[in-house]
Amino acid sequence: MEKDVNFGQRMNDTYAAACFPPRPRDAHKGIYGYIALAGGSLAYSGAPRLAALGATALRCGAGVVMMAVPGSLCPLMVPLILESTLYPLSEDAAGHLCFREQEWQDLGKKARVIAFGMGAGRTEEVVKTLDWLLTHYPGRLIVDADGLWALAQLGLSRARQTEGRLLLTPHMGEAARLLKGPVQDIQRDPFGAAREMALSCGGTVLLKGSTSIVTDGVETWTSDRGCPGMATAGSGDVLSGVAAALLAREELSIPHGAAAAAYICGLAGEEARKDWGDAAMLAGDTATRVGQVVRRLEAMQEAQGRT
Repeated sequence: MEKDVNFGQRMNDTYAAACFPPRPRDAHKGIYGYIALAGGSLAYSGAPRLAALGATALRCGAGVVMMAVPGSLCPLMVPLILESTLYPLSEDAAGHLCFREQEWQDLGKKARVIAFGMGAGRTEEVVKTLDWLLTHYPGRLIVDADGLWALAQLGLSRARQTEGRLLLTPHMGEAARLLKGPVQDIQRDPFGAAREMALSCGGTVLLKGSTSIVTDGVETWTSDRGCPGMATAGSGDVLSGVAAALLAREELSIPHGAAAAAYICGLAGEEARKDWGDAAMLAGDTATRVGQVVRRLEAMQEAQGRT
């Protein structure tokens, strides 16, 4: 694996606050983008719900959050998404999504960003869906969780169809699967691994870890915020929701927006730790602190604008 010596820019409050410029008085939801959080299955219904909390039903600034899930999951979503909308997807008898091209065409026309894969399951239909999105979806595409498994089946180079509008969000194990090598290689040289994935797929990679690395092969960021309590099921789903909301801001580069998302989630996790400690923390605790972190960053940006 090629050694990468570019350690990039460390994400901080100033860079993250830049994601939240003051809004004009005539702002409307269309300016800030429709995003879709697409995934879920009967066995993993919590994943898209955590992603919705991560976008915090709009607390990260997206205009509209659409939950694209198998139809049978819609009743489970209703209590959590008062401000969001539901987009039912076709499913099989086991509660996994079935690919129907027209459904994804319609969703793609509405959504500026699609985050795909959280809890979707590992089925051929998930592979078909990702294959279609890589070729046909014109917006920014975040691939996480079971979407990354599907990409491993297709091969990293297949993702070059996206022409640089792609964000992959693997942890170490998922990165090893994508690169078809041992996880020890990723741990030994995470910067090199992230760069190799980015160059292979032609997009941006957010390699999750105690220090998260974001790179498109040219622009590189790191984020070292967070706590051990975030090492729990669902933390990645929260991150996908935050990243989708930030990447709806088309003026942000994908690496900048992805690194800010990792940073915001890390700060939110640190806030949750104050109440719960490391052992008792849940991913939902992190999600519920995202709004207060965003408000603090927004206040910083407002104060800078007054000086």
